[in-house]
Amino acid sequence: MNVRRHGLVAVCDGVLSALLAPACLSCEVVLDAPTASPVCERCWARLTRFPPGANAGHALASISAASTIGPFDGVLRDVIHGLKFQGRRTLAARLGPFLLETGASVLAGSDAVVPVPLHPWRQWTRGYNQAALLARTLGLPVWDVLKRIRATSSQSQLDAQSRRRNVRDAFAEGTWWPGSAGAARRRLNGRVVVLVDDVLTTGATLEACGRVLREAGAREVRALTAARAELRS
Repeated sequence: MNVRRHGLVAVCDGVLSALLAPACLSCEVVLDAPTASPVCERCWARLTRFPPGANAGHALASISAASTIGPFDGVLRDVIHGLKFQGRRTLAARLGPFLLETGASVLAGSDAVVPVPLHPWRQWTRGYNQAALLARTLGLPVWDVLKRIRATSSQSQLDAQSRRRNVRDAFAEGTWWPGSAGAARRRLNGRVVVLVDDVLTTGATLEACGRVLREAGAREVRALTAARAELRS
């Protein structure tokens, strides 16, 4: 059965490559195996990574430890753009092993992972939360114990001070279901949780989320992100 399935996949890859010539999201070379990933294996192999366990490099008051795969540049930037803005959800699964490797020390001894939430309108228009897709690859319980209660502007064009102001009071414990705040506090009480997001720049979003989780009773909050970006001057 596996041989038959692999044969069928190979045929599909050949047909797609011949008829549609889908290109790699990063290097734009025609993909040999488009059903496997929208990024070619050569690009996956040259993805720049920080050493496993390297700290994300930002001192955040509510976050005890943080780790990230690598710099928001090159292949990793193209992968995250594909995941976040082009609907390439399968890229989350390919990032999973990288997150597990770089974040092993952050994930060790934790009780659950908590994806940074999107505002409901943004999630509805996008169709998914990329942080939640990444969180589901980590093999730990995924707790939806945070909600974004205020629609915020995109952080990408803001300076550090504006980023902090932008996300101030933007998050709360619980979901949009009645009574969920109390349930979130009971679940978080005394627990160690890991926030998961796609990109860390100044850490303003992680800090805002971490503060809410700590105030809701979490004993420790850590963070794991796919990439670290430098703030543009």
